[in-house]
Amino acid sequence: MVVELLLLSETSLSTSDSSIAAVAVDSRVQALLDSYPSIFIDPVGLPPTRPCDHSISLIPGAQPFHIRPYRYPPTLKDEIETQVKEMLSRG
Repeated sequence: MVVELLLLSETSLSTSDSSIAAVAVDSRVQALLDSYPSIFIDPVGLPPTRPCDHSISLIPGAQPFHIRPYRYPPTLKDEIETQVKEMLSRG
């Protein structure tokens, strides 16, 4: 397991202009990914219920905050919107 973590830590992704670049995966890392396929699959639904689910207590009658959202670069904003649409379509 330590060797596998070292392999992952030595592998770095290069990005340019705040966009995600396509990178060739090292064969050792690809072998590691292939040996644990159940860990690296895309989630299909919500996580299972737990004995102690988290909840946020709201104040009755409280109004939502009117705060300007964080600013993101256009490429990051587009990626966030794409991932949110995918997650919403999966439920």
